[in-house]
Amino acid sequence: MKNLILSGKKALISLMLAGVITSGSLLNLIIAKVNAGLDNHVHQPNLSLAIMQQNSLMASSSPDTKLEIRAKLEAKEKEKVKAKTIIMTVTAYSSTPEETDDTPFITASGKYVADGIVANNFLPFGTKVAIPELYGDKVFIVQDRMNKRMGDYRLDIWFPTKMEAKIFGVETTKIEILEN
Repeated sequence: MKNLILSGKKALISLMLAGVITSGSLLNLIIAKVNAGLDNHVHQPNLSLAIMQQNSLMASSSPDTKLEIRAKLEAKEKEKVKAKTIIMTVTAYSSTPEETDDTPFITASGKYVADGIVANNFLPFGTKVAIPELYGDKVFIVQDRMNKRMGDYRLDIWFPTKMEAKIFGVETTKIEILEN
């Protein structure tokens, strides 16, 4: 009986060892595929597999790689692609009753006023624009409308105070309409 139990234990250990060896080979194959990027066109630097809860594999990357990826994504968001450049008269407004309607802090698109909001009558809500000669790389978003008598080729920048709007005054400059 003792020999039968030892024999059973040996068989079980052999099966477990075979499973570990097979798993190890499979794991090496998976890691090689991941490190190769699975696709010749996609390279994922420093990507590795982590064993989770002793029985699951999860793709992971080092903190440095995550920071690099985040920096690249942020740079791409800031990168602007010009769809069109036009010359416009640029003015300023604030949330005062004489400059707005009866809801001075809510734009025509329904958003609350904030830094970077502009008004224009012909660009769709959500259109991103840049005014490089005045603001460099800053991106503005069309979220408001102007009185129709102002026409289409005018851009009105929102400022928090009437004094800031007056100081800005009136400028004629290039507007870059950006691809969304």
